[in-house]
Amino acid sequence: MSVVGRGSRADGGRVLSLAVMASALLFRFPQVWKVWRSKRVVGLNTLSFEVEAYGSLLCVLNGYRRGLPVELWGEHISNGSQSALLVAMIYLYHASVPPLATWRKWCQAVCFLSTCVLGMRGVLPSRLIFLLYDLQNAAVALSRLGQARTNYKRGGTGQLSLTTRAAMLCGNCVRIYTTVRNKAGVSILFGHGSSAFANGVLFAQCVWYYRDDLENVHSAGAVTPMVASRFRSGHRADSDT
Repeated sequence: MSVVGRGSRADGGRVLSLAVMASALLFRFPQVWKVWRSKRVVGLNTLSFEVEAYGSLLCVLNGYRRGLPVELWGEHISNGSQSALLVAMIYLYHASVPPLATWRKWCQAVCFLSTCVLGMRGVLPSRLIFLLYDLQNAAVALSRLGQARTNYKRGGTGQLSLTTRAAMLCGNCVRIYTTVRNKAGVSILFGHGSSAFANGVLFAQCVWYYRDDLENVHSAGAVTPMVASRFRSGHRADSDT
């Protein structure tokens, strides 16, 4: 009876893990859509999104090199891809933020791709990957708090998507549960816990500044009623989700 119970709980944890992997395909879609639709990246902290992209890449390399089951880290494949896409969009639409140096864009692209290829091919030492993974847990959390600081200084969340942050927060909470159930390790648990805290702060800010962001759109002289209507409908969709 107890064996059956343990088997059922294990199967339940695996189902939750697979659900997180599947839903991760859409986690950042609202954020990508919001930036693409407006062609603006005002309020988005460039460094925060760059660190998120590297963090997801290191999560994939850590899980792959440790031989962990893919359901424990598979969502970071899509998370990393979408984060890299968001960084590219920030670079593309950087006219709405302080100019980004060309050398920085190329360095980031070369470093990201080379780390991915060399890590998957086993060229990078496993110890280095494990060390970088442990460091990225704190780095990603701090980078998201950097985005929170940007929001606080601006008095609004700009183009930050409430739906994306809500989905990421839920995913972090599920991952905390599955990590404990599967005894995946303290460093992985710390990573999900710190990410949950940081995403919770950003989600709370999205809710808190919702009305202020809407008023800023109405008060901007260059904003047409159609754009304001789209902004309102986009936030309403976020809130409904």
